[in-house]
Amino acid sequence: MDEKKLISMIDLFKKSFEMYQQRFWIFIKLMAVNILIFLSFFFIIPIIILIFLFGKTYWSIILLILLTMFVIVDIVIGLLVQISLIFAIRERESGISVKESLLKAWLMFNSYCWVCFLAGLYILGGFMLFIVPGIIFSIWFTFSAYVLIVEGKKGKLALMESKRLVKGYWWQIFWRFLVIGLAEAVISYVPFFGPLINLFLITPFAVVYSYLIYEDLKRIKNLPV
Repeated sequence: MDEKKLISMIDLFKKSFEMYQQRFWIFIKLMAVNILIFLSFFFIIPIIILIFLFGKTYWSIILLILLTMFVIVDIVIGLLVQISLIFAIRERESGISVKESLLKAWLMFNSYCWVCFLAGLYILGGFMLFIVPGIIFSIWFTFSAYVLIVEGKKGKLALMESKRLVKGYWWQIFWRFLVIGLAEAVISYVPFFGPLINLFLITPFAVVYSYLIYEDLKRIKNLPV
């Protein structure tokens, strides 16, 4: 492999699939945590709506508060699972468990949210400037979460390090993400099973795929992984 050339698309998919196989069960378990909360949300919503429409006023208020709390819990768990997936890949050699990855994710939760908020702010601002800057910023800051979790750089430092890694390889990274993004989009149109396939299989695969690009950029730029 050329020391200055980013991993080829074929090798990237091959290595991603190999790593995905190695960590398959921890990925499935982590995604199961997410989907159980997600599915319970759809069971609870109709009950809450019925009580809200036909129940007494004070019950409606209590249920509205409970629903709000449930939505917040659902979002928090979803974010924890996202962080845990990165830990599951980063510490693949140690065979980290679901519980351990979730505990590590909890400790990193506030910093992760802040980095995502900053990146989202820049990207949103970019899309408001005629879309193209938003696409550019999306690629620049796509590795911010990996920089945070692997290197411990927080806030704006994580964003700037991600941008530094991408520098000189923007188009190559763009095409690699476009391919995986199109695959997710096509699968999502499969009736009923599409979203489940994306959630259980494609989402963790995409995290592995992105992580390997991040690792390769570090290799190219002679930075410790």
